[in-house]
Amino acid sequence: MLKSELYKLFYSRAFTIALSVMVALNAAICWLIARDGTPDLSLIAAPWNVPALFSLSIGAIHVTNEYANNTMRTTVLEAPRRGRVFAAKLVALTLYLTLWIAALMAISAVAILIAAPQADAFVENTALTLIEFLYAIVMIGLMGAGLGFLTRGTAPSIVAGFGILFLSSVLVLIPLDFFETVYPKFLIPNTVNQIVSTSGLPEHLAYSRGVSTLILLAYPIIFCAAGLLRFLKSDV
Repeated sequence: MLKSELYKLFYSRAFTIALSVMVALNAAICWLIARDGTPDLSLIAAPWNVPALFSLSIGAIHVTNEYANNTMRTTVLEAPRRGRVFAAKLVALTLYLTLWIAALMAISAVAILIAAPQADAFVENTALTLIEFLYAIVMIGLMGAGLGFLTRGTAPSIVAGFGILFLSSVLVLIPLDFFETVYPKFLIPNTVNQIVSTSGLPEHLAYSRGVSTLILLAYPIIFCAAGLLRFLKSDV
């Protein structure tokens, strides 16, 4: 089952083209920024919202394509234990995104060093920042898969994911203490910026790096749990 899911991902021309564009965009942004300073390799994580959007979309489409093409029924018939199908999709997606983000980091690093040969490759917390960057993008991709199982539609899952990623920030404008002081610390942009920044965010915007890492983990857990529940209980 895992081999089948990996095959679907690695042999998808659309996914390969989309993620190649993602790598090129991230590298180009890093190159442009690096030309104007003496950055270190933590700059790779600066345009994290670009790979985040691609990862979210790939995670959702990996699931919803099967519903759109009516192949999910065949997949379930091949492996009647739906929990096994669900797990195989998530594990395959995790491996697939990890390899692509590793490639993104390598190519973006080359772009930075070409643009700024004098740059210090590693400073304090650079390695941790890159690991957290990979973790964040994979978590967002898994959230997309969870939304895919939950909504079963490509457009609804991507729109919902985009809203959670970015549009939910508008709620901080509500003049209530909760939305002004507590809510911002649970927003994905703030948690990601906290864990991929070498300096971190102010205390009123995010919890510590460790707590922010756990908060980010909660997003795919919640949506994958909801998606699994629907997958187990509903007809395909």
